[in-house]
Amino acid sequence: KTEILSLDGEQLAVASVTLMIIPEHQKMKYGIVDHKE
Repeated sequence: KTEILSLDGEQLAVASVTLMIIPEHQKMKYGIVDHKE
């Protein structure tokens, strides 16, 4: 199940900005992988 697909546009925008703000080490801590390297 991919929860993010159930978010509306505003929530998705907030989530996107939050992910950009989170430092790389925090992304790794939460298991978030950035595939845009």
